[in-house]
Amino acid sequence: MPNTINVVEPSLTTAAGHCYSFITALSRRADESRRLRLWADRKIEVSFGADVEVKKCFFRRIRKVQSYFLYKDLIKAPGKLFVSTARYADLLMIDWAAAGLIPPKKVYLYVHWFKPSERKMARLRAIARRQPNLEIYGPTPSVTTVFEQAGFANARVVPYPISQPGGQAAPGEHAFKHLLFAGAARSDKGFSEVVSLVEHMHKLGLRIPW
Repeated sequence: MPNTINVVEPSLTTAAGHCYSFITALSRRADESRRLRLWADRKIEVSFGADVEVKKCFFRRIRKVQSYFLYKDLIKAPGKLFVSTARYADLLMIDWAAAGLIPPKKVYLYVHWFKPSERKMARLRAIARRQPNLEIYGPTPSVTTVFEQAGFANARVVPYPISQPGGQAAPGEHAFKHLLFAGAARSDKGFSEVVSLVEHMHKLGLRIPW
């Protein structure tokens, strides 16, 4: 019988945005021994193959309330729970929903970005004491360091999964046209690397079209 990973992504509806690319990358890891069950918006329009079971679950206006009760059920149920776009509210709800200590390798949260405050850090420290087995993942050290400082022993950097494009011909040689940064201009998303690239191109005397 395959191991089930319950992936919670309440806002996923279409192929637009990071949610779809994230789940697509995860779905490539599903097989006969590891099955994904995706809990998504009730209006979801996309699918991910035979090894991914899609549950149309969330209404936009009440999805936080729904998340709490879903977490409560999934923590008690067999299989793993993975919150692929985890926010501060998800940590609070999982802590509230747990009836006691969550066992190791049960709940995983991928935090894309986090803005700490004194109040949030105090709450995180309390959660880390009650739930030391939570696995917290983030794309950069600027995210995971916050949780390490709060006391989460299982906070680690996990690179953002990238879906491999299929069926595309190898690109030929083309003149440089544009420099595109797909994402918010934030240091935790790697924007500093774009600045470094521009500086390097300037030193080489390369022309950058505008």
